[in-house]
Amino acid sequence: MSKRSNIWIIAMACIVLSVLVASVYAEDAAPQAPPQGAGPGDMSGLLKNLTEKGFDVTEIQAAEEKGDKDSAKALLDKFFEAHPEAKPQMPPMDADRMKKIVSDLASKGSDVSAIQTALDGGDSTTAQKLLDDFFKEHPDARPTPPADGQKPPAQ
Repeated sequence: MSKRSNIWIIAMACIVLSVLVASVYAEDAAPQAPPQGAGPGDMSGLLKNLTEKGFDVTEIQAAEEKGDKDSAKALLDKFFEAHPEAKPQMPPMDADRMKKIVSDLASKGSDVSAIQTALDGGDSTTAQKLLDDFFKEHPDARPTPPADGQKPPAQ
């Protein structure tokens, strides 16, 4: 064989090998479907966690197992009122995200000056508390999260 055909064979082998490796990595990166029953509104994981912590949530579990999501949600809300320490805490929001939300709220006419002042002063803990309080008073103002599998809108 000539030197030129050897180079050609090696180049083709490299291309085939590259395609095979890329296809293996592409399969690993494919989005996975959530486990069965773990979709939006599913509270089985939360209830399991509360049970493991020693809380009695059998009434809530029974409502959920019957498919009565409204009753289960109402019972869970009542449970958290009686046991606020059991309520899962949201992770703190980063200051840049809070600034974007506060800016959007201000542009819609909401009075968020106290939150803005805390952010401008570098006190993100106070800003987070004030923002949480604002959303408790104005639940319709909370930004809607994107649907599963979709990216948030460009900011």
